[in-house]
Amino acid sequence: MSKALIVMDMREACVGKNRAGLFKYNLNTVEIVGINGVGCVALTALDTIRNGFKVIVNTKAIGTMFEKAEITFSDIKEKGATFVN
Repeated sequence: MSKALIVMDMREACVGKNRAGLFKYNLNTVEIVGINGVGCVALTALDTIRNGFKVIVNTKAIGTMFEKAEITFSDIKEKGATFVN
């Protein structure tokens, strides 16, 4: 299994468009970090799961100022993501 650091900004966050690049590195697991936990991070996590990857969400490397973050995170957990901190 390869390890790779792939940096995508919010304009590229849709994994579907970048799926070939992730497979190029023989990846099956993606760790997601970012600034907006209930926006870009959440959408990227859900899209990554939909595209067949295992997802790890690193809560120590995610920011959010919204009180509803736990609701959003619960939804992502239900879809199969693993949360670490």
